[in-house]
Amino acid sequence: MKHRDDDETIVVPTRSKEGRNDSILLSMRVADDDQCIINASIGTRSVDVVGDTFFEALVALRIRLEALDLLICCMGARADVYPSPMALSMGNGRLAYRIAMGRPALSSDLVDIFGVDESCTPATVEEQRAHYERWVYAPKDNKISP
Repeated sequence: MKHRDDDETIVVPTRSKEGRNDSILLSMRVADDDQCIINASIGTRSVDVVGDTFFEALVALRIRLEALDLLICCMGARADVYPSPMALSMGNGRLAYRIAMGRPALSSDLVDIFGVDESCTPATVEEQRAHYERWVYAPKDNKISP
């Protein structure tokens, strides 16, 4: 699989279920066939995950890490961050909305899913999906304040 020259590498914190903090090295790239690839290195282990979008690839990575009792601490792993279908189509799915119960998502709520937030409380993939489902069906105040 050939790759474009727009690779990016970042260090992202992780947390174990026991509360142990560590970090993981993520390298993201888009292949010539537009597949989004994340290579994750933690210690001596390395794994590649692929998705149609970076959010999909991040979910696949998180599922693999959860099997090792690790949660990743980036914006795309927060319970209150989830992409809309339109956000997934923009920038290969690197953007998602930070959602709040009771109000609609606004363009000012868009965040980079690989952004590191030191106050991040990571969620499992299932916790994130459940939070999004609750938000989707929750009543929203559609009055937008200036």
